[in-house]
This record gives sequence, C-alpha cells and structure tokens, in this order.
Amino acid sequence: MDNKDVAKRWFSKGNNDLVAGDYILTMPLPPTDTICFHSQQAAEKYLKYARGEAHEGSDIDLMLILNLCYILL
Repeated sequence: MDNKDVAKRWFSKGNNDLVAGDYILTMPLPPTDTICFHSQQAAEKYLKYARGEAHEGSDIDLMLILNLCYILL
C-alpha cells in the first residue's frame, strides 16, 4: 500500500471518529469525555492524513504539532 492509500485510510478513520462523536452527542446525557476523545482522535488522524503518514501505528508528536501551530500564528 502506498502513502497515498494510507493517507486516505487515515482521513476515513478520522471521519468515523467525528461520526461517532456526533452520534454520541444525540444521547440524552452524552458522555462528554467520550466525545472529546473521539474529537481528539479525529484531529490526530487528520494530522496523519495531512502528513501522509506511511505507518499506521506511528504516534504523532503533539508537542511538535503545538509548536508548529504556534509558529504559524
């Protein structure tokens, strides 16, 4: 599987996390921690998509991302 295919899978997985968060939000007393978890997971997967991560098990360095965002502001 090439990097483009892997990136597409990350994007799809990120979308699934957002769908799960949206669905949980419709519950009468939604567990907000679970919604936050799925939102964070979606953001991480979208970052992996944007970076074109080649390894599904690779971890994102969140401090690096935070520093890059700070630089861009």
